[in-house]
Amino acid sequence: AEMSVYDFALLCARIVAEETGQEPAIVRPEAAGPRPEPLQYRTRVAGHLPGTPLEDHVRALVRALATEDRK
Repeated sequence: AEMSVYDFALLCARIVAEETGQEPAIVRPEAAGPRPEPLQYRTRVAGHLPGTPLEDHVRALVRALATEDRK
């Protein structure tokens, strides 16, 4: 499934809230001009890439950053 930058921000905010109990604010500014063409994502591999899901990567990053903040 395609994911916009805004969708990715919402995913990250949800995981931060689950991991830290803090609710990050996500602000989506209004477009300043005409709506741009949608991004076209391209890859050499068809379908989903093998390996760990994006959510798991984000969760690991949030945990690592939270650990770093405690140092």
